Amino acid sequence: MDPLCEVLNLMHPGITRSAALDAAGPWSLRFPPAQGIKFCSVERGVCWIAMADGPYQRLESGDCFVLSKGWAFVVSNDPTLTPVDAYSLITPGHQGVKTLNGGGDELIVSCQLLLDDDLVERLLDPLPAMVRVEGGSEQGAALRSSLTRLTDELVQPKAGGALVIEHLVRLLLVDTLRLFLQRRPPELPQGWLQALSDAPLGLTIQAMHERPTHAWTVAQLAALAGMSRAVFARRFKAAMGLAPIEYLGRWRMLRAASLLRSGNLSIARVAERVGYSSEYAFITAFTRVMGCPPGRYRRQAKHADAL
Repeated sequence: MDPLCEVLNLMHPGITRSAALDAAGPWSLRFPPAQGIKFCSVERGVCWIAMADGPYQRLESGDCFVLSKGWAFVVSNDPTLTPVDAYSLITPGHQGVKTLNGGGDELIVSCQLLLDDDLVERLLDPLPAMVRVEGGSEQGAALRSSLTRLTDELVQPKAGGALVIEHLVRLLLVDTLRLFLQRRPPELPQGWLQALSDAPLGLTIQAMHERPTHAWTVAQLAALAGMSRAVFARRFKAAMGLAPIEYLGRWRMLRAASLLRSGNLSIARVAERVGYSSEYAFITAFTRVMGCPPGRYRRQAKHADAL
């Protein structure tokens, strides 16, 4: 299993929210910072978007955009208008179709995925704040397909629609991450995706994921990457923001957290599964990375899952 699949498999479902705005007449809406990752598609008409106080970008029918930094943003059909608070017209958390000024001119579909695991979210945090994908581009084809299906489910609700939407949102996340991985490493912010998109570093990340219990050394990983130890260590730290062995430790803790949430293995067995022969050393490492001991983490996770 490749590293992207493994990270996605460790994500817990979280919450998905999907809605559509069917608007007409002059309008300009300012939305507060959105948590998680938000996918939007212009299904009809032309509109404009601006992040925080940045410049407006024109969006045409078929264009998609992805928001991931939790910044306020403005969507409008006229960038000269003064924006109003979106939630003065739209109920926060609204799902389904919201009609504005009678609708019919612009149709914008959005869906939001809230990531449930803080450490996974931190791994994905270096995503660009906003990415626009042109409707006619090859890169946008997969996003367009899922967003078009999502539009159908929102505009014409059918039995089982909530489950279909949930799966479509996850598919959108995979397609978005693939889109980022197709970029050149320097075009991505420092973090997991930049390191993974660097082919030699990607080989070492895959090796650590495939054999997390192995006592990896920087020299072994450097040999896999075809570099000297010093060059590899510098390049990995510059791309990832973490030293290679520090990343390995975080990955082990992510796997441990998943085992604690989903099974009844003893803490000693979980420690073994992620490469620790000493239960005490595992508890110490887990507490440092995750912020609490593994026993408490398991209790809190099971309580949250039961709600």
